[in-house]
Amino acid sequence: RRGGVTVLTFTQQRHGQTSRRPPALRCEEAPTLRPCLMQGEDTRLPGLPRYVRINTLKLGAKAADRALLESGYRRAADAADAGKRSYHCDEDVPDLLVFKPKGKSDISRLPLVATGEVVVQQKASCFPALALAPPPGAVVIDGCAAPGNKTSHLAMLMENRGRVLAFDMNERRCALLRERMALKGASIVSARHASFLSAAPADPEYAGVTHVLLDPSCSSSGMSLDPITEPAALAELASNQRALLLHAMAFPGVTAIVYSTCSVNEAENEMVVAAVLQAQADAPPERRFRLVPALPAWHRRGHRCAAISGAARREEVAACCVRTLYPDDGTIGFFVARFEREAAAPPPPSDALLHKLKKLGRERAKRGR
Repeated sequence: RRGGVTVLTFTQQRHGQTSRRPPALRCEEAPTLRPCLMQGEDTRLPGLPRYVRINTLKLGAKAADRALLESGYRRAADAADAGKRSYHCDEDVPDLLVFKPKGKSDISRLPLVATGEVVVQQKASCFPALALAPPPGAVVIDGCAAPGNKTSHLAMLMENRGRVLAFDMNERRCALLRERMALKGASIVSARHASFLSAAPADPEYAGVTHVLLDPSCSSSGMSLDPITEPAALAELASNQRALLLHAMAFPGVTAIVYSTCSVNEAENEMVVAAVLQAQADAPPERRFRLVPALPAWHRRGHRCAAISGAARREEVAACCVRTLYPDDGTIGFFVARFEREAAAPPPPSDALLHKLKKLGRERAKRGR
């Protein structure tokens, strides 16, 4: 029992290991699976705005405004509008709309959600795909994909050109991933019922892979009132997270990797990043990755962890990584890091994405941000 609530115990296979405890949850799955595990108790963080990402594979911004108006919602200039049936555009993420918190808006009933033309997705959960920003025509691996919000975001940023190889080792979740990609029109996504760790970097099938997104299982400490806290479990999570990152770095054509968690624990975030940098520090230049600033316009950066050896490395990790803080940033707690291969610069994002980001930057400057 935990907090007066009976928790079901079952075995879970994770990368070849068996664990007798409820599984670590990723930020996209927890709102649906965690309440089930807790027999109806809602462990989500309260009071957050509701976010809806326009799926530009199926719908443009103006068409979304018209459809939302038909559903009784009107677009406001900014968050200062007090109307319950209003929404505004997010200041940081392109194509992201901000609605009132749960109880003041009911976006799950929007017809656009049912048709896949918009995606209900927390703001911070949009950061990984945006930080990776693969261009149209790229070949991308999403190593921990289901249920697929980030996967569909990747396809959207790529304008449905190229390939996204989406791995998930759970058969039911992989089937759900396929269904959701079809609903959202993400035709470049190929769902694979397998562990990313089983993908051989030397396999010719992966020779063209240039980008990897990793959002692995974590403690959910950034988005749940009931996160995993057991030291042994956190150590196992961090070990798996390091293994996934180092595996991604072994793919010869990969030039950019984004790693993210919905955890606030340094052991799963900055410490994982520092350990991976140290582990491949002696690799030849053509195989070595460096840490680069993720989402440079975002204000909240990483922690200066005393446990990271060397002042220069501590500063590097803190300056390059991104964090979000609940409730200050109006979203769940989150972490993002971006790595690039030293010997091969990744291609730039699409012109359309660059244009949207510059426009948001100008609007933030007008508001004094």
